Parts: sequence; C-alpha cells; structure tokens
Amino acid sequence: MNICIVNDNFKLGGQQKVTINLSSELSKTNNVYLYSFFPSTIFFKDINCEIKVDTTKTDLDVNGKIRRKILNRILFFKKYKQNLGWNNRVDNLVAYLESNQVDILIVNGGFLTSLVPIIKNKCPKIGIISWQHNTAEIYLNRYYKKIKNDYIYGLNKSDAVVCLTKHDQEVFSNFNNNAVAIQNPVSTFVPPAFIPTSEKDHIIGLVSRFSIEQKGIDLSLKIAKSLPGNWKLQIAGDGSSGERKEVEKMVSELEVEKKVDLLGPLNQIQMDEFYKKCYLVISTSRWEGFGLTIVEAMFYGLPIVSFDNYGPREIIGKFDCGFLISPGNIEEFLTKINFLIDDTNLYEKYRKNAQARSVDFLPEHVQKKWYSLFSSLSK
Repeated sequence: MNICIVNDNFKLGGQQKVTINLSSELSKTNNVYLYSFFPSTIFFKDINCEIKVDTTKTDLDVNGKIRRKILNRILFFKKYKQNLGWNNRVDNLVAYLESNQVDILIVNGGFLTSLVPIIKNKCPKIGIISWQHNTAEIYLNRYYKKIKNDYIYGLNKSDAVVCLTKHDQEVFSNFNNNAVAIQNPVSTFVPPAFIPTSEKDHIIGLVSRFSIEQKGIDLSLKIAKSLPGNWKLQIAGDGSSGERKEVEKMVSELEVEKKVDLLGPLNQIQMDEFYKKCYLVISTSRWEGFGLTIVEAMFYGLPIVSFDNYGPREIIGKFDCGFLISPGNIEEFLTKINFLIDDTNLYEKYRKNAQARSVDFLPEHVQKKWYSLFSSLSK
C-alpha cells in the first residue's frame, strides 16, 4: 500500500513527532511518503521515509498575502473560501500523490483538513483521512474559527476522521460518520530499566513547546517558584525567538532563575537521559489534544501531575499513575507534587502503574487500529 502523510511542516513539535513515529511503523510493510505542505527546515533526523518539501514561495510572498486578503474581502459572504489562495500548492501535492500512486492520504490538522474537498475533487479514488491533533472545541472555536465552514466541510468530505480521545470522537461524529479515536504511539518498543529512586535528581520535568497560553508555561514557572528546597523545574523544549524571549522575561520577572532550567530542544538521546534523571513529570497545559510527552514519561516509570483536561484525562484516568489537578489550581498542584516527594511508597506505586499503563500506547497496539481503518476504506 502507498501511504502519504501531509503536515504543514516538519519543525519541532508533538504533531510532527507522532507523524514520524507512525510513519516509521507503517513503513515496515508499506511505502510511506511524508510531505511538507509549506517550506520549512526539517528538525527530525534518521527518518525511514522520504520527506518531500514544497519549496515554492510564490503564494507566501507579499503579493500572495495581499491577493488572499483582497479575495477574502471581495467574497466575504462566500461560504467556502479555502480554494481561493492555495490552488498552486494543492496542485503540487496532487501531482506528487499521482506520481507515487498513493492509495491513502493522511492530512494533519485543521488547515489541511479544510483543503480536503479540493484534493478529493482532484483525486476521487484516494482514501483521505483527516487526523486531528487537538480537541474538537479548540479546533472549531479557536484555531480554525475564521475558516470554520471550510474546516467542517473538510471533515464532511474526508473518508475518515481520526482524533485522540473518545470525547473528541463524539464531537467529530457530528460532522463525519466515520470518526475514530486512535491514541498516539510512543516511539520505542522496549521499556527502559527503572532507575533506583535513590539515584534520581531533584528534578521536576516538563516537555513542551513555548506555546505559552496553551502549554501553561506561565503556570509552570509559578509552580517552580514554590518547589521545596533544592528541587528544580527543567523544561525541555523551545519556541519561536519571540516566545523564547517572553519565557525568559517571565523567568526573570518571577525571579526563578535558580529554580528553572531552560534546556532548549533535545534530540532522542538527550531526551532519554532527561527522562532518566527526572523524578516526576508535570503537564501544565490549559488544553491538550492528547499529551504524547505524558505517555513518554510514563514509559520511563515517571508519575505525572497534570492539570485536568481531555488529553491527560484519557491517559491517566483511574490508573493510579498520577494526579489530575483542577485547572489553574497551583496550590493543589504543589500539594500533589509534595505528596510524591514525601511518600516513597506512593511514589513507587505510581511509578510501576505509570509504566504498566504506557504499554497500551506501544506502536504494535496503536498501528492495529490504523490498519483496521485502512482496511475499512479499501472495501
């Protein structure tokens, strides 16, 4: 089977990482092609599949942006507008799909989903799956609010919609009868050996992009300020230069320079070492489609403390491997961290339960759901 997975780009990010993880597994028995819809630098190395990047920039220059603005104003009351500014780029993708005789196309995120009707019209025989990586409410009412009609029409015209939680499956079912919940896989098969608690550093870990509002970076810094004694928060991740400056500014304003280490983006080997030295991992997201880094941390036997939202709830739930905290309640968050620091028996229990739960997200389990979906589309 020939499968193509399209992303806006392949920069550093959770959506990009799970795309790489899935493609790595699918490529063992299929021809898998990765496609970047926009020009970008590829962060990920040692990838099993070809990544084709559309490097054209004619629609991204000033003239292209002005043309789209003018068209949007002229056709303000037109219900569907997405075909107005991206025809050449869509044609490039379609030519690539045809040249590689693609059977299944997976498009990632709301923007690319909004282009599905155009792609489907040009490639009616290709099965198209729209893969949604955040909560339905956030996609519909926040991220893609300005192109909501196009986005919903794209959901309608997709042969299937994949989302990450049962809650989102219920919402997306209103727009597509073939909505399926498939959780993201971790990127390794072999659980690492437990590091003795006595050898753990006094480090609370957070793995996150510097998307300050969504990821709650501001909340994490406030939590760090009140960590006990010589405990520190280490943040693995990065953002744009503007986001990085804003985070550094907040660190300075809160006077937590001695309580917070900004590690920047880490490769897989560095992430392995990071997880091994962490005592536990936190998630301070205000909303989260899933939470791949939560699963990765659990894979290393790390308990989780997270604000309660749909993604972490689906992972942690009632498995006694972490705590879900009322959104924004920093005092409760710190209380649970201290529980795990002070109660060794509780910590060891949650360590074991975390790794046991993470097995549910091994690629061998997750890919079965994808193959079942592929099979249903070929009938």
